[in-house]
Amino acid sequence: MGGYRIPEESKSFLISIYDSMKEHDKKPSAQKVLNAANAYLTTHKRNDIYLPKIRKVQYLISDAEKRREDLPDSEQKQQKPWSMAALNELELSPESIPHVLQVWRYSVNLGAEFTIRQAKWTSRLYAQVPDITELWLQSRRYSREEELSLLTGEPMKIYMLDGRLVMGDWEFDTTLGTDVLKPDIIRYIHHTFKPLASDGGIAEELLHSIPMSSLWEPQEESLFERESKLHRLIADLPASTNYFPDIESRMVYLRHLSYLSKGPKWNTLPPKEILNTIIELRKWVIDTKAKIDETKSVKNFHDFLNQLVTRQQSYPLHLYDRAGYNFLNKGGSK
Repeated sequence: MGGYRIPEESKSFLISIYDSMKEHDKKPSAQKVLNAANAYLTTHKRNDIYLPKIRKVQYLISDAEKRREDLPDSEQKQQKPWSMAALNELELSPESIPHVLQVWRYSVNLGAEFTIRQAKWTSRLYAQVPDITELWLQSRRYSREEELSLLTGEPMKIYMLDGRLVMGDWEFDTTLGTDVLKPDIIRYIHHTFKPLASDGGIAEELLHSIPMSSLWEPQEESLFERESKLHRLIADLPASTNYFPDIESRMVYLRHLSYLSKGPKWNTLPPKEILNTIIELRKWVIDTKAKIDETKSVKNFHDFLNQLVTRQQSYPLHLYDRAGYNFLNKGGSK
């Protein structure tokens, strides 16, 4: 398509929005993408990104989809789910496998996709990022940036990614502001955001269990205020890494939370009720863990479960019911 060249920053920004919206809408229109971009820039008071006209956005989307279709088999395979069997598709260093398995485990409990591409980046980053939550987030960030590079034909923002990986905010900002070798460097990664809790840990609840439609989509002020309030309430909780005493309890908590967030009523609950549900779930996990630890005389964990009077005691069904499932009345989901 002729005419002016769309800046690299704008291309990456728009295709990032487009691909994000595809998770809920298989074919988001160029107008929806442009509306979402405008809403984001307005909400965040940004005026440093140029947005082209609708026809240019249509061209960008069409070009990205063509690039996706034309990807070589080696790249398309990397979008498949990872398992140990996937080592036949892409071999990883043996010493990285335990770390890759932990990030796979984390993804399973979040109900999130874990691709061969993300496993590849996990195996490259694990020595620099020992924390599993941070490693999950960073490997997704590198994977997403690589995917955007393939869809836009622009180079990865590797300078940004690597800098953020090893530098503090002050050092990073100083480096960008004084780097005469890269005067036109792009300063933002518009995807894979890192929500922080008040104690400095990652607020995992905001990654997958709390609606974040306001990030890209224009919406009514009342809904935006509701989601903003909910995000503030959740961010005030201690991060689960600091709350739970062991990794298994934390994984059980995240799995239940992921399931609750898919319940029919979850996104209609008032912010305070969602907050209280999360707090109750955390307490339930801690209490159940204590019961398991106290039951040292039983032969195994399944014997412990059999000793519980009803199924309600082995799963937080009262919370499932609150999210819109129907286990308490019918013994199963709707």
